[in-house]
Amino acid sequence: MFLSRWDALDEGLKAEQKKQDAASQQWSQFSELLQQTLTWLDAMERLLQPEHQALGGNTHEIRARLLKNKV
Repeated sequence: MFLSRWDALDEGLKAEQKKQDAASQQWSQFSELLQQTLTWLDAMERLLQPEHQALGGNTHEIRARLLKNKV
C-alpha cells in the first residue's frame, strides 16, 4: 500500500514534468516566432521609411489624404 502511493506520486510527477516540458517548448517556439515577426516588421519599417518621407507629412496627414481619396 505504501509503495503504491509512492508509485502514484512518481507517475503524477512524471506527467506534470511532461506537461511542463511541452509548455516550455511551446513558449520557446512562440518566442522564436515573435522575434522573427519583430525582425520582419523592422525590415518593413526601414523599407517603407523613404516612401513615407517622399509622401511628406506625418501619419495623420497621410491617413486623412487616404480617407479623402477613398470617399
